[in-house]
Amino acid sequence: MVERKISNLSAGVRFPLPALMMLDKSLVISKIISSGDGNFKKIVQNTNDKYLSKIETGRFELDGESHICISTQIGCNMACIFCNSTKPIVVDNNKEVRLIRNLNSGEILKQIENVIEIFPKPEKSYGFVFSFMGMGEPFDNIESVKDSIVKIGNIYQNSRISISTIGFNLNEILNFANEIKSNLYNLPIKLHFSLHASNDDIRYKIMPNSSPIIKTIEVAEKFSYLTKTVVKLNYVLIKGINDSKNDIVRLSSLLKGRNGLVLKISELNSKDKKNCVSRKNADIFELRLREFGLNTCRFFSLGIDIDGGCGEFIKNN
Repeated sequence: MVERKISNLSAGVRFPLPALMMLDKSLVISKIISSGDGNFKKIVQNTNDKYLSKIETGRFELDGESHICISTQIGCNMACIFCNSTKPIVVDNNKEVRLIRNLNSGEILKQIENVIEIFPKPEKSYGFVFSFMGMGEPFDNIESVKDSIVKIGNIYQNSRISISTIGFNLNEILNFANEIKSNLYNLPIKLHFSLHASNDDIRYKIMPNSSPIIKTIEVAEKFSYLTKTVVKLNYVLIKGINDSKNDIVRLSSLLKGRNGLVLKISELNSKDKKNCVSRKNADIFELRLREFGLNTCRFFSLGIDIDGGCGEFIKNN
């Protein structure tokens, strides 16, 4: 791991950027951390909040595109067991909270400015992917997210958006789909739903504030239909919780015959490894799903050694 602190950003080389209007100036870069192989960078930014909060933004190159993983909240109220960003912290009078506050659209855009200033897009890259997959639940701060997407579309050519949600506020997700269908946003947008379970009992154990599994899948399918995009259903394998043969059978029953959906299988990012499924068993899990006729793909996190993988961004680190 390579880590360096930024004492005076303005003293360094400044790269030309598009004019971003009304950016929030409260995000100050405090650290730039690089993974051991150099393929993933994480920028830690301090805010001027009472609790000296920090947010993190990721940066990596993949398949010819420059990816920026954006945070939308300081903390998160969703309480998903696989995610560090939602862990409670102690504030006034020993009160525990998971969410400090939402980020405004200026702060979301400021993250992009900070990252591109430190790591400009390589000439060989043919576009940006702005992924709303960092700290926070995007649909718990949807107005700021939508406002920032409009501005991103007006500024960055050859870019696209991806958003990850647990299925929070399904009505708002359908409203968003209709806005995309109406060409309100000037760039391609894709959605990833966190599924992570084969029934509601398991789903609520993993994601206490999620929506019922059947309704979530139905909305995901309708989103795909309205936007004419493929929707990925994220499924992080957690040993002893959602990785059994019964889970495979139930997933087949839930998803077989559904249109526009792909089940994205990944492994848990955890330092202690006690709840991690082996790579071999993850391969077998996916193979069995395919034998049932489901469309699947695999995902492998980058930057795990610097807490940069999915679910690893940490507030107040």
